[in-house]
Amino acid sequence: MLPLKSALVALLWAYLYLPALAVLVNRTIDDTAGDSVTGAKPIFFPADRGLWKDQTCIDCLINPDVRLVFGNTYTAATYIPELGKMSISMRFNGTAIYVFFVLVNSADPRVIPETQCDFVLDNGPPLSFGYDSDRESSGYKYNQLVYSNTGLPPGDHLLEIVTNNLDHRVYVNFDYAIYTYVVSFAMYFFGKPPDESDRHDDGTGTSATDPSSAQPNNTASSGLSKGGRIGVVVASVLGSILLLLAIAFLFLRYRRGRLDEEEKYVSSDIAPFSHNDWNHHPLPSTFQHPSVVASYSTAPTQEALSVSTTTWTDSKRGVHLAANRHADEQERVRQARQAEINDRLRALQQEMDQLRASSGGGGPQDGNGGADAMTEMREQMERMKREIEALRANQRSEWALGLTDEPPPGYTSMSSPTAVQRVQ
Repeated sequence: MLPLKSALVALLWAYLYLPALAVLVNRTIDDTAGDSVTGAKPIFFPADRGLWKDQTCIDCLINPDVRLVFGNTYTAATYIPELGKMSISMRFNGTAIYVFFVLVNSADPRVIPETQCDFVLDNGPPLSFGYDSDRESSGYKYNQLVYSNTGLPPGDHLLEIVTNNLDHRVYVNFDYAIYTYVVSFAMYFFGKPPDESDRHDDGTGTSATDPSSAQPNNTASSGLSKGGRIGVVVASVLGSILLLLAIAFLFLRYRRGRLDEEEKYVSSDIAPFSHNDWNHHPLPSTFQHPSVVASYSTAPTQEALSVSTTTWTDSKRGVHLAANRHADEQERVRQARQAEINDRLRALQQEMDQLRASSGGGGPQDGNGGADAMTEMREQMERMKREIEALRANQRSEWALGLTDEPPPGYTSMSSPTAVQRVQ
């Protein structure tokens, strides 16, 4: 009775107090993919002058290794005084934010490696950041934390990365940001909460600080769809119902156990007897019913109970071992498929690097032949870029995660294990 009562008390405590507890969850904002949950993308301003370049740039002097940046993407621009202002803005719902850049060291006089910008949170006072390149060496610094702000009040926030009013050129390379989101403990386990970072979006994706001129480089997502919000509500309601049913079930079991104990006490008061009087007195009429006698005569011995318990324990242990083996096989399949996609990504990246090198070192070409070759090369780079984007999308598919053996549309697997191999 004590374990059953303890379980009932624990479930009641969970139902009453878990909604008030909170869990801190980290989410990312990639320069290209955007928010890892809502899909909302950063806004790069200005967007109509071809200022911002990404990892597919062919004629850029600064080309970081995409294998070492977050998500294999980055977005960069060189500020010029005539520009007036350039900025990156992003919205998030959380209590902390961390921003990461790619910084440059270069001895090449043609390169502008200096980085300088201001971070403005919620239209507050700017916090400046500056990095002056080491001209004695060349190389890149990846995953560089250039701004952090913790202890923010929970809710929506706007962060702007601004470069303006400078009399010289500087280089800004945005890789990604991480923000901390507060979610209730119950919602964390029963369903994903809708993100609130789209509340201040006016439907056009423009920046709230300059809605007349800031045009988005990518269309901002509005967060979860209506169907997604309904799914969250349904999951939360079902979770609460299941918890209430578990409490009711344990309460009925507890009450029934109490009644059984009371019946035992009543039976002992009606027909008391001792082992010493067994051979000297007949059985009371209460115990002379055939079914009662049969139940006493067929009661299991302690040895039988021990064997039954051992068999059940061995069966339970076998189920756990089988489950662990299945999980291990699924993880092995996932790793193999991820490795296959990564190999293809590396091969495509090497081809892009070779094309970039050939375009930069082949020298100028005269005539229509040179122009046609350059056009063909750009088209080939675009095809490779689309293939890379498709492969990155396939990395998040159920097939790449080992959940199914059905490859994504348009993808042909070379040698990945199948479900039959996992079960064996």
